[in-house]
Amino acid sequence: MFHPSLRTRSYAAALRDLASEKAAVRAAAARDMLSSGREHPREAADALAPLLDDADTAVRVAALVALGALDAHHHVDAIAARVDDDHGEVRQHAVMALGDLGGDRAREHLERALGAGFAEVRFQALVAMAHVDPPRGLALAREALGDEDRYIAAEAALLVGALLTRDATRRHFTAAHAAEALTALTALDAHPNDELRVGAWVSRVRLGDAAPLDALFALAAGRLAGVSVSADLALDVIDTFGDLDVAHHARVRAVLGPIARRWFHSETRERARAVIARLAERPSP
Repeated sequence: MFHPSLRTRSYAAALRDLASEKAAVRAAAARDMLSSGREHPREAADALAPLLDDADTAVRVAALVALGALDAHHHVDAIAARVDDDHGEVRQHAVMALGDLGGDRAREHLERALGAGFAEVRFQALVAMAHVDPPRGLALAREALGDEDRYIAAEAALLVGALLTRDATRRHFTAAHAAEALTALTALDAHPNDELRVGAWVSRVRLGDAAPLDALFALAAGRLAGVSVSADLALDVIDTFGDLDVAHHARVRAVLGPIARRWFHSETRERARAVIARLAERPSP
């Protein structure tokens, strides 16, 4: 059985293999353009663009990832056309590529994607807009707290806190923005959507509100009855503990210690270990 090479192709080899008869080779060549095409970004992007119409889903995905990374603004409309692709994975990567590109034209396409009928497109468009235009992203995240899709609503709650606290984006906002966001997030305390409620707790803690900590510690320890969240959100909860003030470090270690000592490998165990290591950089008094 044929397997594409695991070695990264040279630029010339990647260009050649983009035209291969084998879909697996075309996809691998497109992925290699992420590195080998950086010295010739426009030429590489022009060679990748025809693959947006490839019959193979993996090839279209690989082309979208590479075009976004190569800053192919001159192909933004062709990339945006894949937002309506028949396959969900392609649709998502098209929106993600628009987020990588940024700029006015990409922003216009993202605005349209926010109204898409596919939940995965709206999800990625919300995340991308937060990256491309943080003030608009915050407004959209506030609106999306009421989205009918539970995962979009939860991601919106997380984005509210992230935008207001991350070094790269918080300069766009004032204390008034944070206060308004806290009010909106606190109002979700009784919401029946567990994902949304927990996402709101995480953002409130990031914004300096310690009130949800008891619930988050109980959730991480598996002692919060009746609440079920996705694995990704559970990891976000663990990560949040790494940013807590030293006054909470002993409790963080007590909750994450048993998780970090598990013998079997898991992303949860590794995140718990990483957070405990971060706490060691700021030892408790």
